Amino acid sequence: MFGKRVADSASIVVTVKIAIGKGRPVIAWSGTAAAREADIVAEVSANPSVRRYLDRQVKAGRLKPDESGT
Repeated sequence: MFGKRVADSASIVVTVKIAIGKGRPVIAWSGTAAAREADIVAEVSANPSVRRYLDRQVKAGRLKPDESGT
């Protein structure tokens, strides 16, 4: 998972958080260690909360927009 080895166990929950600047990080994804990296990326990309968070960071000047201008 993203180049890191995480033990595969039913009791382990992996959480991906995004934090830019000050404030509380947004939880971009949460699931089992057995999840495939491509599935995680797809879910994070489709998450409306993550999109809103990143849009706010672009508007605040903390992030540059991607090449498509979004």
